[in-house]
Amino acid sequence: MRGMLLAKTTSWSVSAKNGNALERFGMQASGTIAPQATTLLLDALASKGQEPESILARLGLTRSSIAESSDSTPLAIFTTILEAAAREKGDITFGLKLGRSYNLPALGSIATVFFTAPTLGWAFSKFTSYFSSLQSNTEARLDVSGDLARLSYSISDPTVRLRHQDADFTVALEHKMLTDIIGPRRAISHVDLEHDCARDVDAYRSYFGCAVQSGRPRNAIYFPAAYLEHSVPGADPVANAKAEGELQEKRSTLQQEVDLVTALQAWMSAAIARAFDADVEHAAADFGVSLRTFQRRLAECGVNFLDIRNKVRVQIAKCMLVATDIPLTTIALQLGYSEPSAFSRNFRSQVGETPADYRTRERHI
Repeated sequence: MRGMLLAKTTSWSVSAKNGNALERFGMQASGTIAPQATTLLLDALASKGQEPESILARLGLTRSSIAESSDSTPLAIFTTILEAAAREKGDITFGLKLGRSYNLPALGSIATVFFTAPTLGWAFSKFTSYFSSLQSNTEARLDVSGDLARLSYSISDPTVRLRHQDADFTVALEHKMLTDIIGPRRAISHVDLEHDCARDVDAYRSYFGCAVQSGRPRNAIYFPAAYLEHSVPGADPVANAKAEGELQEKRSTLQQEVDLVTALQAWMSAAIARAFDADVEHAAADFGVSLRTFQRRLAECGVNFLDIRNKVRVQIAKCMLVATDIPLTTIALQLGYSEPSAFSRNFRSQVGETPADYRTRERHI
């Protein structure tokens, strides 16, 4: 009954070439992540006893809408899901634990090209080379300097505000990939993190078994370069060549970007979910243009900022009213309304009924 209702919600519009693409407007393209990565993340959350529907509702999404869509997910949404899950769990190191349990092999070709490589060096070289087929506007690198190797990761999309849990999640995932090949007892040199983890540094040191530095330019794992010569137990040249061929064929089509309106909707959803300022001045700054230029670009797309914000607020409200039991007053505050009456008026003007009536009616469909 509720599942039938939730399936009606919006999915993201992502395309490799789009008339409203950010690059056409002189803005940096907004990042995306492959749909299977988001699906696997939701599966991992469910396996840890969390309710993905409740988390997604705060972003105006449902699990069924994501599962039924072949579109990539805006990167701002993916990172906000991680942040919301950690906040709900009350665990600052949640991303580390999730990265360790993430089902990497289920990602398909990019995982296969890693686990069937002849050596660890080959594996990480190919994994970082094809990382853009999984996630855009992100730099993944393998560098060697002397006897030290560095595996690094950094999101370059300025509209992605929330990166703490994503950094922990990705570094933990890469650490697991490393130890799966060399064994858990092999020491790594140190770990760099972009975000400030000084308050919880002991938990990070315990997890990685080495020194951890925060406030660094990139998230990175440093380890002896000699490890790169380590043989991969599942090496399979035939499977590796096949997986790489698939990645080469798909890479150009998988490097997708969201259009300006969709990027802004994702930015707003993420901002509202974490109670950040979702005003036009902050949006323009995050998109890297002046306020005047930003408003002009939206006008060229036939939309304005306030209309998009109202649309996003209503979409989130609909999902929260159906998927959660959160009181109306709390929903109003989370959506940034100064008082519940303002929320009710705006909702009724756009939907045609009050939030309370909508919740009652939709839950009985």
